[in-house]
Amino acid sequence: MRKGNQINLVRAVGVGLLLLALIVGAAGFFSQYP
Repeated sequence: MRKGNQINLVRAVGVGLLLLALIVGAAGFFSQYP
């Protein structure tokens, strides 16, 4: 596995976790105010 591919994989995972955190945070925020 080349180093460039590994960096792209780590970046993709980081972006995915960031989006997941935003979605979970938004869901929790909106569930407090029905």
